[in-house]
Amino acid sequence: MNEELRLIPPVVSIPKCTKTAQPLTLDSRRVVVPANTFVNLLSVASHRDPKYWLSGTQANDLNDFRPERWLVKSDQHEQHDAATSDGEDYGGPQGEDIASTLLRPKKGSYYPFSEGPRACLGRRFAQVEVLAVLAMVFKDYSVELAVDEFATDEEVQRMPVGGGERRAVWEKARKRATGLLKDGMGTIITIQMRDGTVPLRLVRKGRERFAF
Repeated sequence: MNEELRLIPPVVSIPKCTKTAQPLTLDSRRVVVPANTFVNLLSVASHRDPKYWLSGTQANDLNDFRPERWLVKSDQHEQHDAATSDGEDYGGPQGEDIASTLLRPKKGSYYPFSEGPRACLGRRFAQVEVLAVLAMVFKDYSVELAVDEFATDEEVQRMPVGGGERRAVWEKARKRATGLLKDGMGTIITIQMRDGTVPLRLVRKGRERFAF
Protein backbone atom coordinates (compact mmCIF):
# COMPACT_ATOMS: atom_id res chain seq x y z
CA MET A 1 0.00 0.00 0.00
CA ASN A 2 2.77 2.45 0.90
CA GLU A 3 4.64 1.80 -2.33
CA GLU A 4 1.50 2.20 -4.45
CA LEU A 5 0.76 5.52 -2.74
CA ARG A 6 4.35 6.58 -3.36
CA LEU A 7 4.02 5.97 -7.11
CA ILE A 8 0.39 7.07 -7.55
CA PRO A 9 -0.66 9.34 -4.67
CA PRO A 10 -4.36 10.20 -4.39
CA VAL A 11 -3.76 13.90 -5.12
CA VAL A 12 -0.85 15.15 -7.23
CA SER A 13 -0.77 18.80 -6.22
CA ILE A 14 -1.60 19.77 -2.65
CA PRO A 15 -2.43 23.49 -2.27
CA LYS A 16 -1.19 25.41 0.76
CA CYS A 17 -1.17 29.09 1.68
CA THR A 18 0.99 31.07 4.08
CA LYS A 19 -1.13 33.21 6.39
CA THR A 20 1.98 34.86 7.82
CA ALA A 21 5.54 35.24 6.54
CA GLN A 22 7.33 31.88 6.76
CA PRO A 23 11.13 31.38 6.95
CA LEU A 24 12.49 28.68 4.67
CA THR A 25 15.95 27.20 4.09
CA LEU A 26 16.79 26.35 0.46
CA ASP A 27 20.22 24.92 -0.34
CA SER A 28 21.60 26.31 2.91
CA ARG A 29 20.21 29.76 2.05
CA ARG A 30 17.56 31.28 4.30
CA VAL A 31 14.65 32.95 2.55
CA VAL A 32 11.27 34.26 3.67
CA VAL A 33 8.03 33.33 1.92
CA PRO A 34 5.68 36.34 2.12
CA ALA A 35 2.28 36.10 3.77
CA ASN A 36 -0.68 35.07 1.60
CA THR A 37 1.55 33.17 -0.85
CA PHE A 38 0.02 30.12 -2.50
CA VAL A 39 2.28 27.07 -2.63
CA ASN A 40 1.57 23.72 -4.30
CA LEU A 41 3.28 20.61 -2.94
CA LEU A 42 4.02 18.21 -5.81
CA SER A 43 3.83 14.81 -4.18
CA VAL A 44 4.81 12.91 -7.34
CA ALA A 45 8.14 14.74 -7.46
CA SER A 46 8.81 14.35 -3.74
CA HIS A 47 7.95 10.64 -3.86
CA ARG A 48 10.58 10.12 -6.57
CA ASP A 49 13.37 12.17 -5.04
CA PRO A 50 16.53 10.03 -5.46
CA LYS A 51 17.92 11.44 -2.22
CA TYR A 52 15.30 9.46 -0.30
CA TRP A 53 13.83 6.79 -2.55
CA LEU A 54 16.56 4.90 -4.41
CA SER A 55 16.30 1.40 -2.96
CA GLY A 56 19.87 0.49 -3.80
CA THR A 57 18.88 -2.65 -5.70
CA GLN A 58 19.27 -0.99 -9.11
CA ALA A 59 20.91 2.12 -10.55
CA ASN A 60 17.55 3.88 -10.90
CA ASP A 61 14.34 2.27 -9.68
CA LEU A 62 12.43 5.39 -8.68
CA ASN A 63 9.62 4.63 -11.13
CA ASP A 64 9.49 0.91 -10.31
CA PHE A 65 6.99 -0.74 -7.99
CA ARG A 66 9.30 -2.18 -5.30
CA PRO A 67 7.48 -2.79 -2.00
CA GLU A 68 10.72 -4.17 -0.56
CA ARG A 69 12.15 -0.64 -0.40
CA TRP A 70 9.96 -0.18 2.69
CA LEU A 71 11.62 -3.01 4.61
CA VAL A 72 14.71 -1.93 6.51
CA LYS A 73 16.82 -3.20 9.38
CA SER A 74 16.12 -1.70 12.78
CA ASP A 75 19.56 -0.09 12.97
CA GLN A 76 18.93 1.80 9.72
CA HIS A 77 16.21 3.97 11.22
CA GLU A 78 18.74 6.48 12.45
CA GLN A 79 19.10 7.75 8.90
CA HIS A 80 15.53 7.16 7.73
CA ASP A 81 13.36 8.06 10.73
CA ALA A 82 10.74 10.75 10.30
CA ALA A 83 10.91 13.71 12.68
CA THR A 84 8.37 12.52 15.23
CA SER A 85 9.67 14.21 18.35
CA ASP A 86 6.88 16.78 18.12
CA GLY A 87 4.25 14.04 18.26
CA GLU A 88 3.00 14.48 14.69
CA ASP A 89 1.20 11.55 13.10
CA TYR A 90 -0.09 12.93 9.82
CA GLY A 91 2.05 11.86 6.86
CA GLY A 92 3.75 8.52 6.26
CA PRO A 93 4.17 5.57 8.63
CA GLN A 94 4.96 6.94 12.08
CA GLY A 95 4.16 6.32 15.70
CA GLU A 96 4.82 3.62 18.28
CA ASP A 97 2.46 1.15 16.55
CA ILE A 98 4.62 1.01 13.40
CA ALA A 99 6.90 -2.02 13.06
CA SER A 100 10.59 -1.27 13.56
CA THR A 101 11.38 -2.92 10.22
CA LEU A 102 9.12 -0.59 8.23
CA LEU A 103 10.73 2.44 6.63
CA ARG A 104 9.71 5.75 8.20
CA PRO A 105 10.35 8.34 5.46
CA LYS A 106 12.05 11.63 6.17
CA LYS A 107 9.54 14.34 7.01
CA GLY A 108 8.49 16.08 3.80
CA SER A 109 9.52 13.24 1.47
CA TYR A 110 6.27 11.27 1.59
CA TYR A 111 2.81 12.74 2.06
CA PRO A 112 0.08 10.85 0.13
CA PHE A 113 -2.48 12.19 2.61
CA SER A 114 -0.86 15.64 2.86
CA GLU A 115 1.02 16.58 6.01
CA GLY A 116 0.68 18.76 9.07
CA PRO A 117 -2.39 19.80 11.08
CA ARG A 118 -4.56 20.00 7.93
CA ALA A 119 -3.69 16.54 6.61
CA CYS A 120 -6.46 14.13 5.64
CA LEU A 121 -8.53 13.25 8.71
CA GLY A 122 -9.51 9.92 7.16
CA ARG A 123 -5.97 8.63 6.66
CA ARG A 124 -6.03 5.98 9.36
CA PHE A 125 -9.47 4.73 8.33
CA ALA A 126 -8.45 4.59 4.66
CA GLN A 127 -5.28 2.63 5.47
CA VAL A 128 -7.15 0.08 7.57
CA GLU A 129 -9.86 -0.26 4.90
CA VAL A 130 -7.32 -0.80 2.09
CA LEU A 131 -5.34 -3.38 4.06
CA ALA A 132 -8.50 -5.25 5.07
CA VAL A 133 -9.60 -5.54 1.42
CA LEU A 134 -6.12 -6.61 0.28
CA ALA A 135 -5.92 -9.22 3.04
CA MET A 136 -9.25 -10.73 1.98
CA VAL A 137 -8.31 -10.79 -1.72
CA PHE A 138 -4.80 -12.16 -1.31
CA LYS A 139 -5.93 -14.82 1.16
CA ASP A 140 -7.21 -16.90 -1.74
CA TYR A 141 -6.03 -15.13 -4.90
CA SER A 142 -2.93 -13.85 -6.66
CA VAL A 143 -2.89 -10.94 -9.11
CA GLU A 144 -1.08 -11.35 -12.40
CA LEU A 145 -0.80 -9.46 -15.66
CA ALA A 146 -3.32 -10.60 -18.27
CA VAL A 147 -1.49 -11.53 -21.50
CA ASP A 148 -4.58 -11.92 -23.71
CA GLU A 149 -3.18 -9.40 -26.20
CA PHE A 150 -0.19 -11.68 -26.87
CA ALA A 151 -1.45 -15.24 -26.28
CA THR A 152 -4.73 -17.05 -25.63
CA ASP A 153 -5.38 -19.12 -22.52
CA GLU A 154 -4.99 -22.30 -24.58
CA GLU A 155 -1.62 -21.17 -25.95
CA VAL A 156 -0.35 -20.30 -22.48
CA GLN A 157 -1.58 -23.64 -21.15
CA ARG A 158 0.53 -25.50 -23.73
CA MET A 159 3.68 -23.59 -22.75
CA PRO A 160 5.93 -25.34 -20.19
CA VAL A 161 5.40 -23.99 -16.67
CA GLY A 162 8.24 -21.63 -15.77
CA GLY A 163 9.68 -21.96 -19.25
CA GLY A 164 11.05 -19.38 -21.67
CA GLU A 165 7.86 -19.13 -23.74
CA ARG A 166 5.73 -18.11 -20.78
CA ARG A 167 8.36 -15.67 -19.60
CA ALA A 168 8.57 -14.11 -23.09
CA VAL A 169 4.79 -13.59 -23.25
CA TRP A 170 4.72 -12.16 -19.73
CA GLU A 171 7.64 -9.87 -20.58
CA LYS A 172 5.67 -8.41 -23.50
CA ALA A 173 2.75 -7.65 -21.17
CA ARG A 174 5.12 -6.18 -18.57
CA LYS A 175 6.77 -3.86 -21.11
CA ARG A 176 3.36 -2.64 -22.30
CA ALA A 177 2.21 -2.01 -18.73
CA THR A 178 5.45 -0.21 -17.85
CA GLY A 179 5.11 1.98 -20.94
CA LEU A 180 1.56 2.93 -20.02
CA LEU A 181 2.54 3.76 -16.44
CA LYS A 182 5.38 5.92 -17.74
CA ASP A 183 3.73 7.70 -20.68
CA GLY A 184 0.00 7.01 -20.41
CA MET A 185 -0.70 8.74 -17.11
CA GLY A 186 -2.38 12.12 -16.83
CA THR A 187 -3.97 14.24 -14.16
CA ILE A 188 -7.41 15.73 -13.66
CA ILE A 189 -7.09 16.48 -9.93
CA THR A 190 -5.95 12.87 -9.43
CA ILE A 191 -3.57 10.71 -11.47
CA GLN A 192 -5.42 8.65 -14.06
CA MET A 193 -4.54 6.26 -16.86
CA ARG A 194 -5.38 8.23 -20.01
CA ASP A 195 -3.96 6.17 -22.89
CA GLY A 196 -5.16 2.62 -22.29
CA THR A 197 -5.53 0.08 -19.50
CA VAL A 198 -3.34 -2.49 -17.78
CA PRO A 199 -5.38 -5.72 -17.70
CA LEU A 200 -5.06 -7.90 -14.59
CA ARG A 201 -6.40 -11.26 -13.50
CA LEU A 202 -7.28 -12.68 -10.12
CA VAL A 203 -6.25 -16.34 -10.05
CA ARG A 204 -6.62 -18.88 -7.27
CA LYS A 205 -3.57 -19.49 -5.11
CA GLY A 206 -1.50 -22.31 -6.57
CA ARG A 207 -2.85 -21.77 -10.09
CA GLU A 208 -0.58 -18.87 -11.05
CA ARG A 209 0.57 -19.09 -14.65
CA PHE A 210 3.56 -16.79 -14.40
CA ALA A 211 5.44 -17.78 -11.24
CA PHE A 212 9.13 -17.53 -12.11
